[in-house]
Amino acid sequence: MSRTIPFTKMHGAGNDYIYVNTLLYSVPDPSAAAIAWSKPHFGIGSDGLVLIGRPSNPDEADYSMRIFNADGSEAMMCGNASRCIGKYVYERGLTKKTVVRLETLSGVKVLRLHLDKDDDTKVDSVTVDMLAPAFDVPAQFTGAEPALPEALKAHLIILGPSKETSREINRSTNSCIQTNHLTTNHTTTALDHEDTGKALSTAPTACGVTGTFVSMGNPHYVFFVDDVSALDIAAIGRQLEFDPAFPERCNIEFAQPTTGADGVTTLRTRVWERGSGITMACGTGACATTVAAISRHLTDKAAQPRTCDIVMDGGTLHITWDKDDNHVYMTGPAAFAFDGIIPLPE
Repeated sequence: MSRTIPFTKMHGAGNDYIYVNTLLYSVPDPSAAAIAWSKPHFGIGSDGLVLIGRPSNPDEADYSMRIFNADGSEAMMCGNASRCIGKYVYERGLTKKTVVRLETLSGVKVLRLHLDKDDDTKVDSVTVDMLAPAFDVPAQFTGAEPALPEALKAHLIILGPSKETSREINRSTNSCIQTNHLTTNHTTTALDHEDTGKALSTAPTACGVTGTFVSMGNPHYVFFVDDVSALDIAAIGRQLEFDPAFPERCNIEFAQPTTGADGVTTLRTRVWERGSGITMACGTGACATTVAAISRHLTDKAAQPRTCDIVMDGGTLHITWDKDDNHVYMTGPAAFAFDGIIPLPE
């Protein structure tokens, strides 16, 4: 008879994972468990499996997080899962701390728990210090030009390194119209980011269009589009995830600028996550999208130019890229779905 194990299903803005407390229960083959349990109809159904465990160094972190995608591959980081762990350890009585240090494969993340104003035993939302973004990570992005599907090119909004280098796509001819004297070629371009002094790596497409590579520990490639609902995210995302430009595969974001409130730029965003496909939300993807928008000067005219509201299929995440410490801060909800018991895969 197969051994059974307790689990908890949680989600952050609809990005749902199966959580196992490995302080109490072991999962001998988490990759196999993620594949079996994540299947809709045949398993629990989820975007993957998250293991809550002991940190390698208790002086540096309170807990550890390991994440396995629905295809069994191990992920480096998940912002939504981080928030859920903050809620889990507090509400399940593992800690009374409201500042929790979480060890991940992309570094120790600090979680700040915001308690419900009417019930301090409940966590209302969590802010995660996602650390600094990176732009030059050859192991994740070669700098080569990813091959873009024609269906994506038709909806791209072209944003240069400054307002003066913006271009637009001529929808009737599907060709690029240059709106200034900037010339482009098909080599990788390093754009100097004024605020951080970091080099932003971009790869022009065949018609001079650029996406934006941002690493939040895991790789992301962000495109700004005029109508995200017109895109076949599954077809385009699957192709780009495995493009040779991304040695470790890549998460792909498609972001549509919309009218924001309270002086904050709002981006309607959909994501294709490597190893999981379309998900309801992606925390690191929301952070990467915000960094790309700020780097591309998309937020320059906003009252809060370092902050974006990222509206995903499952909800809204509030992201700030701090100018002083260069860290990205993500705030959003976390929720329990249900608890259960399931056999370990044989």
